[in-house]
Amino acid sequence: MDNATKFHHPYSPYDIQLDLMQCVYDTLANPVKKVAIVESPTGTGKTLSLICSTLTWLRDNKADILSSVDTLHSNEDDSDDSEPEWVKDTYKESILKDKLELLDEYEKYLEELHLKENKIIKFGTSIEDKSKVKRRKVTSSSKAKIEVSIEDEDEFVAKPYESDGEETTDLEKKEALSKEVQELLAKFDSSKKNTDNVELGRFASASQNQVRIFFSSRTHSQLNQFAEQLKLTNFPSSFPDKVAHERVKYMPLGSKKQLCINPDVKKWKTLEGINDACSEVRRSKEGCPFYQNTPKWHNSKETNHFRDQVFSDIHDIEDIAKVGESLAVCPYYAARDFIPSSEIVTLPYQYLLSESTRSQLRLDLKGSIVVIDEAHNLVDTINSIHSAEISLSELKQSYNSIILYMKKFKSRLNPGNRVNLLKLSKLITVLINFITTHYKKPGLEVDAFSILESNNTDMLNVHRVLKYIKTSHIAYKLDTYIQKLQEKESPSNQKPSSQPLLYKISKFLECLNNTSSEGSFFFERGPSLRYMLLEPSRIFQDIIDSARCVILAGGTMEPVSQLLQYLVPKLDDSSITKFSCNHVIPDSHLRTYIVNEPQFEFTFEKRNSVNLVQNHLFNFYLELSTTIPKTGGIIGFFPSY
Repeated sequence: MDNATKFHHPYSPYDIQLDLMQCVYDTLANPVKKVAIVESPTGTGKTLSLICSTLTWLRDNKADILSSVDTLHSNEDDSDDSEPEWVKDTYKESILKDKLELLDEYEKYLEELHLKENKIIKFGTSIEDKSKVKRRKVTSSSKAKIEVSIEDEDEFVAKPYESDGEETTDLEKKEALSKEVQELLAKFDSSKKNTDNVELGRFASASQNQVRIFFSSRTHSQLNQFAEQLKLTNFPSSFPDKVAHERVKYMPLGSKKQLCINPDVKKWKTLEGINDACSEVRRSKEGCPFYQNTPKWHNSKETNHFRDQVFSDIHDIEDIAKVGESLAVCPYYAARDFIPSSEIVTLPYQYLLSESTRSQLRLDLKGSIVVIDEAHNLVDTINSIHSAEISLSELKQSYNSIILYMKKFKSRLNPGNRVNLLKLSKLITVLINFITTHYKKPGLEVDAFSILESNNTDMLNVHRVLKYIKTSHIAYKLDTYIQKLQEKESPSNQKPSSQPLLYKISKFLECLNNTSSEGSFFFERGPSLRYMLLEPSRIFQDIIDSARCVILAGGTMEPVSQLLQYLVPKLDDSSITKFSCNHVIPDSHLRTYIVNEPQFEFTFEKRNSVNLVQNHLFNFYLELSTTIPKTGGIIGFFPSY
């Protein structure tokens, strides 16, 4: 078997692609290696090479992973260490045989599903055809009028906030139930009722994967490009003697803004607004028609059918949103449920690099392969995710909004809301006074403890105020009310803010409440207060400790030494693999020319110049095209504006 066949590359790979794939494969095979720095220039097929090398390793080793005694006995409480080895081996073989038979049956079922429901899967062309898929009954609340007039004031009134203590709400208690507890409740519930759902979720454990590949990139389009590249591949089964064909189980993760299918929720324009609106709907009396955090929903036929449709082919984030819509199943929460069944999971930087988000999504990186693309900006990304800034003008605007909101709804807010809104306004006043009094020049470092050193500030519990903001969803209520007021006053000129101010203040207060030794507070122009994470290594170390191997890939990774210094300063050189290659274009095919006439000025000021684009640039490309072979092409790179 040659190297190209070994890695199951869909084309005839270049030598540098073969070298890259071999390097990644060898790194994964070496348990000592924890980090790989892979540098491959843009246009050299880096993404496809990463897919082929990582998936080939996974398929080559899945049989050993699955047949490990620890894996097979992980859920067995009655195993006896005193049993003879031959008894353990026989039991192990029996369990493995059952697992492979179930996997083979599941793969055949996916093939039938792929052929039968291809139109539903592909781009949602048949989603409107209700005869194809049995839909859940959707309550009238999901079909309510989307537009809300300012007279519909009930929507803007915060729900009664009963406690200023540490008690959790009913929704929080429900959300706190682990998946394992839900499954136990489901088993108990099904044992009490002799229903026809004995076969419900019978394939749930068919494709459970102990090792997964997590691929993370910076933008949504890059993750969609990954899905397109994955469609080109075809990998052999991990168990060729027992399972003839094994599909790649791929699950893309996205935000509620990308995946929400509830019209009452997705009408909001900001991610924060959608998140809070989602919580409001879920804890309302009617609930969400597409999701309930109950064993019945998680194990329902529709939810399991969502998994099967997604796994029957390679889908990008838009595809799985349409699959969820066709089944009346929330694709955001359903996708989270089936991460353990996936071989490859794609996710944006924010999901991978935030410990709290990983915990919320139940992302288990233990023993898995983490691939981070475009990793040359990883340090800046980690710092940005864990930093926050708020300006004096934003604080004043937010304070005025709170006062306006309280005047309007004071008689309709319960004491818990009124007290906490007063505390929040007091905290904002403290920040306003601190900036006004102490700002002298940008870049001046600020002692975090001095920010809240003010009269009566000791009476304010920042943690409880943050809990109030999160639990009451007051940021969502207040922002939507102010936005509606602005739209009513000048409907043609107002645009929704990219991030509501109270969310920005909340994030800043979180940084202030959990001051890290790796970060510092500074004054910035504006004036504004900024918290910056200065040492991202601790954040990244959690990922290194959990994963089997972390692959940092990019077109330009230099200076590598600086990258390693910021991310893994304590990691030994023997645990790090470095790979770099040149471009696939031979030097003899590379030429550089300077254009004398016409003179192009691609500046911000000239971006709308009709003469520049329609005359000079058009004629230049037209003339250039006459010298290009018909089998070739032209690529142009311009400033983003």
